[in-house]
Amino acid sequence: MIDMANIKLKEYGKTLEELFKIVDDSDFLSGRNGKWTGCSLEWVLKPANITKIMEGNYANQEGNYGNSNSLQPPLGKNSGITSSYDLEEYENKVVIENWGDLMHNA
Repeated sequence: MIDMANIKLKEYGKTLEELFKIVDDSDFLSGRNGKWTGCSLEWVLKPANITKIMEGNYANQEGNYGNSNSLQPPLGKNSGITSSYDLEEYENKVVIENWGDLMHNA
């Protein structure tokens, strides 16, 4: 079974480790969204299922954060979402935009 999986993965230039990372990232395949919990090692290693996984059939949809009760996207180094807040930049912008008012009221 592993040999057949490796042959299929070579078609996509991927390794077993990369396949398992994709499976783990999928809210559906990992069972995080609660819609399916039948993802087993045997299922993942079937060549037909590898094709589906590699084609992105089980990738998270944009805006789907796994937990339907969650109003916020996940944050963190693997989430693909980063914060762009720079407090010093924001403070400088506010001061510059309001400089006239600040000087008038001083």
